[in-house]
Amino acid sequence: MVNRGPAAAKGEGGHTCELCGAVFAQSRYLADHRRTHSQIRPHKCDQCDAAFKRSGALTEHKRIHTGEKPFKCDRCDAAFAQAGHLARHKRTHLKRDGGNEETSGLHKRARNVLVGLGRRVYECDQCDEAFLNPAALATHMRVHDTVREHTCDLCGKAFLESSALAIHKKWTHGVEAQA
Repeated sequence: MVNRGPAAAKGEGGHTCELCGAVFAQSRYLADHRRTHSQIRPHKCDQCDAAFKRSGALTEHKRIHTGEKPFKCDRCDAAFAQAGHLARHKRTHLKRDGGNEETSGLHKRARNVLVGLGRRVYECDQCDEAFLNPAALATHMRVHDTVREHTCDLCGKAFLESSALAIHKKWTHGVEAQA
């Protein structure tokens, strides 16, 4: 069951979908939800034939035409047209830095707070990264020591692993990896 807003969470919504039983606090949420059961797509792109059930989806789609990428990674130069693509990208940093928040690179503000609380941080002496775990720092150091053999033929950015290059090409340039 879907609940939207505090009233719906308390069972006070009063706006129930007759098709699936989802409860909503406001009639506008129910109206928006009903579109999930139909093929009606009232939000049409004025530059192509695409149409969407939600206005937000149309807004995201239009960025394909404008090239706008407002969602910027705070760990590298990557930028994305959709928030979900940025979230997926950020997980690549976690994987590269040890697999979880505990070992991922720390931002300056977080680092300062942890140091203030007496936590030890392991800082890279070649860049601005810091880690809570010495093993994650050691993994990170490969970035500085290793020759980046996999270069993007579209923009020149180089990567340690071919899989990272493939991800870069897909999300930055929209090019699928070739078998």
